[in-house]
Amino acid sequence: MNTLHKKAAGLGAIITLALGTAISIGPLAQAAATPLDLQSASCPSVVSTGQNSGCVTELQNLLKQQGYTLTVDGSFGPATLSAVKSFQTSAGLTADGLVGSMTKAKLYTMAPSVTATACTSLVLSSGSRGGCAATIQTALNNLIGAKLAVDGKFGAASAAAVKSFQAARGLTADGIVGPMTWAQLAKSQPSTFVDKEIAYAKANLGRDYATYDTDNRFDKYTAWCAYFASTALKRAGSAIPVASYGWVPNYTVNTTYTTYYTKAQIDSGAVVPQPGDLAIWNWHMPDYSRDHITIIISVASKTTVNGSSVYGFNLIGGNQGGSENGPDGDGYVTAVTTTATTATGGHNYYYGNLVGIARPTGK
Repeated sequence: MNTLHKKAAGLGAIITLALGTAISIGPLAQAAATPLDLQSASCPSVVSTGQNSGCVTELQNLLKQQGYTLTVDGSFGPATLSAVKSFQTSAGLTADGLVGSMTKAKLYTMAPSVTATACTSLVLSSGSRGGCAATIQTALNNLIGAKLAVDGKFGAASAAAVKSFQAARGLTADGIVGPMTWAQLAKSQPSTFVDKEIAYAKANLGRDYATYDTDNRFDKYTAWCAYFASTALKRAGSAIPVASYGWVPNYTVNTTYTTYYTKAQIDSGAVVPQPGDLAIWNWHMPDYSRDHITIIISVASKTTVNGSSVYGFNLIGGNQGGSENGPDGDGYVTAVTTTATTATGGHNYYYGNLVGIARPTGK
């Protein structure tokens, strides 16, 4: 009789043949525990080596999205420890292998490339978590101005933005990010310096001092005009130090990151303003000479108005709400259009108040 009998034996199994011979076949594979949000109360404040839980399952899933090769078994062993330390180094954190609040936050918000295989091989939908969700949120903010919090948590707002993007690209608007949606996200990403600069500006329209992201996509001071301009350049690939460029005149005296051209050079035809240039204004004339800066989104051809030849600009800038600083001194990011003879938004955005332009180096 060839009937086999199998019985569990702790971590292993014994197969007893009909003839009575017992053969050990080693440990039985254990299913990984259901993943738990690392930032929830269900997980300890520090996840570390030796732990076995759904929190470790989540950690391993997050590390895989960041490109690490791991077996997802819910057990924090040497391979997971090595991956954690490597990730911490890449994120600029102390590589101690302890997964505390800072490491958890980075695991969710560090967004891999929209073409990263670790992401494009996944199908994401409402409820998904991790760096690949952050990748989708970042891409949608840049492409359609979704204004999503880049938190790596794919919720209702992310699903709605995905549906809008899918509909605009002729895809089935189901809110599920599969191969076709990943491909469209990659195809639609801004590629040039100017495209990235302008995409960042458009994505942050309507933000103010009081509404900023903890992942530093939009820092609490970025709504101020010079901070906003330098942050846009930084996101486009410039090495410009954001904080050091929080004052408008800096853009007119330092040629490392921008080249400054005066209004006289522009009016003479020696320099033609371009999208991506930074327009510098005498906003409170005659009080100051260089006190506001905006990003030029588009430029209209010169026209003659009241005997003067002038350009028209579509602009996006910080600290230019309905009142000078918005409520409680908070700056707003808004879009404005220059006019020849009238002020816009209570300020002097007519062409005569242009002081010059700063052209980003390498633009």
